[in-house]
Amino acid sequence: MPNEVSVKTKLINNVQKKMADHYFKKHQKAISVRKKDKAVNVAFIVQMPAVWDKQIGLFEMLSSDDGFNAYIIVAPNYSIKKGGIDYSDYSTEFYKNRYGDSHIIIFEKETVFEDICNKYDIDYVFYDRPYNFYLPDELKTNNTLKYCATCNINYCTFDWDTEFLYDEFAKYIMNWYATSSDEYDCYNQFYCNMKYRRCYNYGYPAYETYANLLNVGSTDKTILWTPRWSYDEKTGGSHFVEYIDNLIDYFATHKDYNLVIRPHPIMFENFISKGIMTAERVDEIHDKCENAGIRFDDNALILDTFRDTAILLADNSSVINMYMTSGRPVIYCPTDNIVFSKEFNELVEGMYVAEDWDSIVENIENLNNGIDPLKEKRELIQNDLNSIHGDSISKIVDSLR
Repeated sequence: MPNEVSVKTKLINNVQKKMADHYFKKHQKAISVRKKDKAVNVAFIVQMPAVWDKQIGLFEMLSSDDGFNAYIIVAPNYSIKKGGIDYSDYSTEFYKNRYGDSHIIIFEKETVFEDICNKYDIDYVFYDRPYNFYLPDELKTNNTLKYCATCNINYCTFDWDTEFLYDEFAKYIMNWYATSSDEYDCYNQFYCNMKYRRCYNYGYPAYETYANLLNVGSTDKTILWTPRWSYDEKTGGSHFVEYIDNLIDYFATHKDYNLVIRPHPIMFENFISKGIMTAERVDEIHDKCENAGIRFDDNALILDTFRDTAILLADNSSVINMYMTSGRPVIYCPTDNIVFSKEFNELVEGMYVAEDWDSIVENIENLNNGIDPLKEKRELIQNDLNSIHGDSISKIVDSLR
């Protein structure tokens, strides 16, 4: 039986990839004969404002270029509690407040993606996360590829030393823009003998965006804590349960710094659904934090929070990578169950690694007293990131012309 399942799965994958190749070839031909004076129409499918920082630089550069029209397709949000798409819940206001109404498209329950492509003559569509699971069927990559060239810039950096994990989504992506050389190599090893799909190693636009906006040190005395959302063995690494009470007690009596907590958007919902904590415990934590003068971050974009952050206290996530563009200190809480990429391990060399609570306190107090032996190393890393990724957005724009 396992062999039969394996053979069936391979046959299905082969059929799907041949179908994808058919559309890749079709779109590449259409792009090659497109009139040079025709504006290129690019759409961005969005769900989570928290990850818009990875697309914002590209969208805004396209919007300011007369050779392009850029649109935002706002998809309904996915509810873990309801276990599916919630057509009553959209993040539309975030995008309208930034860009107005004219290029915002609301994807409602009866909307057909082909109709959008026909109305706006869409050439390319970008995704904000590499998962079909959270999207309506009409917006899944196996459908959108039928009508336009599909593209992806990941919402997170490729920090784990692992095989390529996104095939169910990525097999229908024509242009994959890698966040790093590690991701580029991993993609090409997985999709060897590629004929029509393309992977580009132009650098990660998010690094460029953050470097441009975080190029001065923060004068604020704020520590930002970003605990991971999961304790799962494969994707986990959170220290929220271990450190939340210690942090509340510490910052209730130590006022040299302010503490701001920015959990992953689905952390509490995930903890409750997994039985890690109750809804009452979550409410209790919020009350205790308020009494201790600790604030939960309410900015849609962490980029806006970074501007006033002097020290980042973090579990593993690409939040760390983005903050490293600032050259400011990072206290990193490591995890043992994940093997990291070469590029992430190079970043760790510029971080203060805290294995336990006492180490967190020691690093906070050292930095508060001006003891920062890793400052020069961070500045070298900062310069390297800016050098590698500094013109990534313009390169991606040129690839779409």
